[in-house]
Amino acid sequence: MTKKLEHEYIAHTQRPALTWDEQGQPYSTEYDDVYYSTTDALAETRFVFLDKNNLAARWPHLTHQQTFTVCETGFGAGLNFLATWQLWRSTRPSGQLHFISLEKHPLNSAQIAKALNRWPQFAALSEQLCALYPPSSVPGFHHITLDEGQVQLTLYFGDAKTGLEQLVLAHGAINKIENRSSCIGDKQQLVDAWYFDGFTPAKNPSIWQPCIFTLAAELSKSTTTFATFTSARSVRDAIENAGFKWQKVPGFGLKREMLFGTFEQHPFAQVDPNKTPTTAHRSYRKRNGVQHSWHLQTANSEHQPPKTAIVIGGGLAGAHAAHALALRGVNVTLLERAPNLANGASSNLQGLVYTRLSLSGNPLSRFNMAAQLYADRFYHSHNFYTTCGEASGVLHLATSNAIEKQLRNIGEQHVSTDPNPIFNWVEQQDTEQAVGVSTSTGGLFIRNSGWLNPVQLCHALTNHPRITKLFNSDVAQLQQDAQGQWLALTNDGHKLASADITVICAARDAKQLAQTAYLPMRNIRGQVSHLSSHGLSQRLHASVCGAGYIAPAQSGIHCAGASFNLHENTLDLREEDHQFNIDNLASMSKSLTFNPPLTTLDGKVGFRATTPDYFPIVGPVPMRDEFCERFAGYRKRAATPIPQTGPYYRGLYVSVGYGSRGLAYTPLATESLCHSIFGELQPIATETLLHLHPARFLFRDLTRNRI
Repeated sequence: MTKKLEHEYIAHTQRPALTWDEQGQPYSTEYDDVYYSTTDALAETRFVFLDKNNLAARWPHLTHQQTFTVCETGFGAGLNFLATWQLWRSTRPSGQLHFISLEKHPLNSAQIAKALNRWPQFAALSEQLCALYPPSSVPGFHHITLDEGQVQLTLYFGDAKTGLEQLVLAHGAINKIENRSSCIGDKQQLVDAWYFDGFTPAKNPSIWQPCIFTLAAELSKSTTTFATFTSARSVRDAIENAGFKWQKVPGFGLKREMLFGTFEQHPFAQVDPNKTPTTAHRSYRKRNGVQHSWHLQTANSEHQPPKTAIVIGGGLAGAHAAHALALRGVNVTLLERAPNLANGASSNLQGLVYTRLSLSGNPLSRFNMAAQLYADRFYHSHNFYTTCGEASGVLHLATSNAIEKQLRNIGEQHVSTDPNPIFNWVEQQDTEQAVGVSTSTGGLFIRNSGWLNPVQLCHALTNHPRITKLFNSDVAQLQQDAQGQWLALTNDGHKLASADITVICAARDAKQLAQTAYLPMRNIRGQVSHLSSHGLSQRLHASVCGAGYIAPAQSGIHCAGASFNLHENTLDLREEDHQFNIDNLASMSKSLTFNPPLTTLDGKVGFRATTPDYFPIVGPVPMRDEFCERFAGYRKRAATPIPQTGPYYRGLYVSVGYGSRGLAYTPLATESLCHSIFGELQPIATETLLHLHPARFLFRDLTRNRI
């Protein structure tokens, strides 16, 4: 990770300096400017952004599964988004809306709600937005799904230039200057409409600097439109130099003029007339910490969104993949070799939505925070916490001084920025009030998180008319026919299913398939203990994790765990593992002391598929031999710039390696996977995308001369 990214993460977001007038309108004291028009802000939003981008006329022409992407500079109080969302609902096109917004000084949810109170017609939408709105102190990307996935909101908290660079680099759009288009997955979709908004150019010049529009051009296509409330000469020149054709018309209300227009040509070679496009491209990528293109593939201009899909594996990864694809209109055949869903590591009675949280700034910590926040939003928005578990909160105990410092900092940071923070540091003497029992140390309490029954969740995720489940279906081979269809075959060549795309979600069994045999995963045995509740433990009303974990009792049984046995392969319950779990609970709380007869104690054994770097493996599957041949130069020098995209199987994807964090990791990882499949702009940072990518191990092994 570059020092710039690490600093951005540790520094957290910049709080807005604002006051409120008598009408409840926010005013920025830092920029000495209003957040929106003091006359009729909603009418101005519709006049400038919705009408001048011609949205109402364009949306009815969207085809099935097509995504319309709006990108905005300056989220503010969210008025532009709510107006766009309301128009989308009234138009009811058949596709999806993806609204991306960048905000350097994010308001918190209470401030958003207060600012939007002026528009009672938005009350229902505002309530939904604020219920899922992320903590304003956490920088980076935050993805929110609304209207059962038909509306997606991606917020970037941080500098607009950095956010746009992330979108460009993650998506590969920059490669257009080499007269080819590259992307993650098979197809590339770009921004359809730009809202260039923000405080006035004279008072906030950074969001109107020329590089903003140059980056916007990298994400634009011939049908892309834009609109902005200003007609300042500096903005007009920057827009024109970036390749947009503008028109100047009378502005709204007292504003004399505004600009709107379309994108015409790619401007990158104009950045420095002394550089060739390719040299400019490489310089740009090197400046931003991404010097390689191995994670990209050449876009297929003839590729159409998939109508059918095979998902191999009926655990959490497979259920999430099937669910996400079905919501996007794909007919899914889910193949599971067992006689039921969630037969492997996903079969516990209770599982915590848990990641290890930290402000250390390393890539895994950044992914953990993003995954935790998105997972909790996802399970709330789809009511899974209600139907398959309980969002009663999770207390992360400080098991060392170093961990206490990290968790305390997270809690204090959120309390300082949000009146109703998701994260709260709880002192040891206050833990009984938070979770029902007194614990040995203080900890970080996540109030909107909780536990889920993985089996029930897998059934709920796959309960969709577009999903067909076939059990006792052991896939031994994958083949692609002359028409590009993927065939799932048994050992004797019998066809189980065929589809446009295939997603391998079979945990470590993915290594049994030729295309993914190279993936470096290993099984780690884990044992969970089912403990009968007693007088003290019955007081537990939230989940606690530390040396081990325990959830509130259901039907008189606590689910507690879990052991880690790297070199054990037995499915039999072991007394020593039960004792290990019981000892861990006792170290966490005197109220969680259990003394059951170990010989008759019930439990569950599963095997976690883990990776060497603890990140799951999610994305398009590379052709191993061709990849090694194309990037052989990395063996001699890791920093060698090889301006080529990677070789990947068309329509073949993988989602495995979640270890013990499947409940927390799968929602965000699956969302990123679907964005790759459909060619949409990613909802995660570039570094996260690279750490999830299936080809990362080939790249690393080449640079270390191991293959």
